[in-house]
Amino acid sequence: MNQQTHQRGFVGVLSFLIILSFLSILLLEIATANMREQKISQADPFYDRMKHTVQQINAYQMDRVARGLNSVNELGIFPSNWQILAPAYLPYCEKSEESKGFCLPNNKTPWNTLMRMEASYSMGIDAVPQLTITIPMQPNNAEFALERDAYIGALGKLPGVRMDEAQNAIKLVISRSDNAIQHDGVVKRSGSNSTLTGDWDVGGQFAITNAADYLIRNSDGSQRNLSTAVIETFVAKHGERVNKPKCPERLKPDIQVAIKGIFPHREPNQFNEVSMQKAYTTEYSSYWLVGLDYYAVNKISKKWVFMHDGEVSVSLRCIYK
Repeated sequence: MNQQTHQRGFVGVLSFLIILSFLSILLLEIATANMREQKISQADPFYDRMKHTVQQINAYQMDRVARGLNSVNELGIFPSNWQILAPAYLPYCEKSEESKGFCLPNNKTPWNTLMRMEASYSMGIDAVPQLTITIPMQPNNAEFALERDAYIGALGKLPGVRMDEAQNAIKLVISRSDNAIQHDGVVKRSGSNSTLTGDWDVGGQFAITNAADYLIRNSDGSQRNLSTAVIETFVAKHGERVNKPKCPERLKPDIQVAIKGIFPHREPNQFNEVSMQKAYTTEYSSYWLVGLDYYAVNKISKKWVFMHDGEVSVSLRCIYK
């Protein structure tokens, strides 16, 4: 009886130890997971900061191109050091504010090391900037290993990131902005706040189409509106029909006529002393009729004859409604 009681007691203690070991492992896993989550939450602000840094470096390069200071293919469109970016693109962090924990200098890491800004030629094209974020070495430190992995994982979401195990550093290559964004910086689609930085040459094989207006600068700085200029000139005769030209929405077709010459076609040697001459048009919905009226004296009868022989100069244009 005593032996059986002793065996049951031993089994009970053993079961308790197994449960205790299992709970210890479970608590350890929970603690590790909590620590991992804590490290990830600490890494997220640094990710946000680096994402903003990349955006501001891209803004710097677009501004350089938009002002005509550099070509999109030049290394000069990128900042060569951190100081160039402050304060227009990245804010200053004064030492007094840094000491109070309010901010970090733009080139400082969470481990109080400095990030290097240098040119990278690894893409096989013109150099682009590369940020090197060195991670301090702390061998055999399980907690820092979790922190290291958390930061690498967070920054890994940024384009152009790779881990350099030999240097224990994260390399962030900042590529040129997308072409659509670059072009938007050079000539904005709104057209309200940008100018060209050079001549446009379409090579003689292309056309500029669908424009509503063209303005040319005169020598005195004033503007000449090409859309309201003469679009066609020709010669017409009395009674001839002239179709109205097509104009932009805010403009309407207009016609101007002037007498080019008066010469009676019917027995021209019998008429002289022309007077009361005029050129005019009669408007219809889609065309005009050209008119030419004058009086001439018949040499033989000495009477005034109403005539229309001659030519009229016609100019077509678009004018404001």
